[in-house]
Amino acid sequence: MIQMRTLYCLFGLCVIVMTCSCKPSPKVVVATPELKLDLTLDLENVVGTIDRLCYGVNQPMIPEAPFRRVGGNRMTGYNWEINSSNAGSDHEQVSDRWLNGLVGLKESDSRPASWILKNVEMNQAEGADSFITVPLVDYVVADGSGESVSRSEQAPSSRWVKVEPTKPGGDFGEPDLDDGKVYVDEEIAWLVSKVGTASEGGIKYYSLDNEPALWADTHPRLHPKKAGYNEVADKSIATADAVLAVDPTAELVGPALYGWFGHTNLQKAPDQNSFNKKHGTFSAYYLSMMREASEEKGKRLLHMFDFHWY
Repeated sequence: MIQMRTLYCLFGLCVIVMTCSCKPSPKVVVATPELKLDLTLDLENVVGTIDRLCYGVNQPMIPEAPFRRVGGNRMTGYNWEINSSNAGSDHEQVSDRWLNGLVGLKESDSRPASWILKNVEMNQAEGADSFITVPLVDYVVADGSGESVSRSEQAPSSRWVKVEPTKPGGDFGEPDLDDGKVYVDEEIAWLVSKVGTASEGGIKYYSLDNEPALWADTHPRLHPKKAGYNEVADKSIATADAVLAVDPTAELVGPALYGWFGHTNLQKAPDQNSFNKKHGTFSAYYLSMMREASEEKGKRLLHMFDFHWY
């Protein structure tokens, strides 16, 4: 049996109060005895500790947080080779290097993965674990021009480059900016060459993309069609395998669901009915596929189940 930790990201909470025009019920008074409690704190007797993963933030917003996620919508289309991302529907489908400003880098900084490396550097300096998002989608941005991507330029087009989990031959080094490809395992190798493996104090966690159920809404130029169950599971397995081939000491986190309907049916995925007949929900299907693949490959491909809630 594979035990699984669950990472809940609570971004917002909406409380709905329902009212009706029914006649008021008679007032009921319940007498309760007065209670007096004596509370004693024994600071010398620690009986347990709270897991570090209970205290985390997006980006370096709270210095004391020991767990920091470099994620969000921008990271789905992030091209590590040119350090550029796309805003998607959050801001006019613009491809640029806006992320740099969040960590004090120059907006023009196009060094490979410099946005990620700056975050990791800051995290290491303050003793925080890094949680980095890698892409599952087929394409990432091809430029940081600051120009919007039009509907006619949706992927595949010259505004995007192809993503592959593994580089043929595994010959890693300086990224080739002219081959029209971005490789996830080469990205991990680049990061490891700069900050070390997870066991050496480098990046400890890798997130398998971000909120795939909403790709078609958040990134309509990048992934115009709704994601399917098979697509997310197959890409998660291939990418997790690629990451661990470079750094076997890292841990994988997924599928970074956005909320309830991401959990139940991947936001009405086109293949939901056929899979939910057997598994009940997308989450159950996903966990089943990751478990089967882990057993087949002889290594664990998913260490934490990631569920966001707004």
